[in-house]
Amino acid sequence: MKKELASCHLVSPEDGKVLSREGYLKSDLHVHSSASHDVLSIASLSPKSLYEKARRRGLDYISFTDHDTMDAYDSVGWEREGLVPGVEIRIRDLRLVGHTLHINVYTLSRSQFNELNKIAKVACDLSLFVQYCREESLPYVYNHPFYFENHDSPNISAILNITPMFPVIEYNMHRVKMKNKLAIMLAERFGKGVMATTDTHTGDVGKAFTLARGAGFGEYFRNVAEGRAYLVPKDLTKDGLAKETKDLLSFISLCGKGGEAIGGKCHSPIDAVVELLGNRVLRGSAELIKMSGALCRAINRLDLPNRLGKSLHDSLAYAAILRCYLGHQNFKARRIGSQLNFML
Repeated sequence: MKKELASCHLVSPEDGKVLSREGYLKSDLHVHSSASHDVLSIASLSPKSLYEKARRRGLDYISFTDHDTMDAYDSVGWEREGLVPGVEIRIRDLRLVGHTLHINVYTLSRSQFNELNKIAKVACDLSLFVQYCREESLPYVYNHPFYFENHDSPNISAILNITPMFPVIEYNMHRVKMKNKLAIMLAERFGKGVMATTDTHTGDVGKAFTLARGAGFGEYFRNVAEGRAYLVPKDLTKDGLAKETKDLLSFISLCGKGGEAIGGKCHSPIDAVVELLGNRVLRGSAELIKMSGALCRAINRLDLPNRLGKSLHDSLAYAAILRCYLGHQNFKARRIGSQLNFML
């Protein structure tokens, strides 16, 4: 039924349903809502809509971990059944690490977020950040440890040094399988728990999830941290990227019609596609950015995205972009893996 590892158990969606019926609680604790700067401001991606979708999909716990903001909770409410106040905070500690980390923190208040944000953005001190989380009894997770921002130079040895500071490592739906395997290897090496999440920016809540027992969220998270959890994971694939783009184009179409806009962040079709390709697919490749620019200009000339959704999957240019991107991600994962094998 399940493949057992030192720090986590990976199971199929079918087995996940069985465990749910046996009393295991289901969570997706890395979800981005329209409160994030890189999520479209439409009603179906609002915190309220995503919360309701999560409950319909059987999630016992959901957390809106928007980028460096907790505004989602002012909209949906801070105390709703199964809703775990959370945030994704970026911190760049040049002394201890050298590259930017993304850390999810849970069960925190607005004032606690303000303190952590100050530590992250002013002090830029990871040790102080972790110390504050521990002193305040705030659960926290090391997100996608092998993702690096464009301006950063990865420091693999630093990852090995800081992993003992975290109780849980993330298995992320938007990373290729090889990177997620490295995350599991990292967790096994240091005896850490692993949590499966979606990190969705397009409303795919609960497509990947974690199962554990617990009388409350505190006990639930401790069980995850101690390896008493089951993961129903997903990895980044060509089909997944294509679906995400198709979903985004559908949202853009709604936004362009004005029917679903809920804020002033509604993009034009070309702006939104450029943002998706630039921020979530291309990741700094000049050649691919040039290709995507040509694709976006074609989109604009043809009065899309209304007609693009069905045909984009068959576009040779877009298929080439996806293959190049995934190939590049796997190449980077192999290079990181070779470094890790040398260091461990």
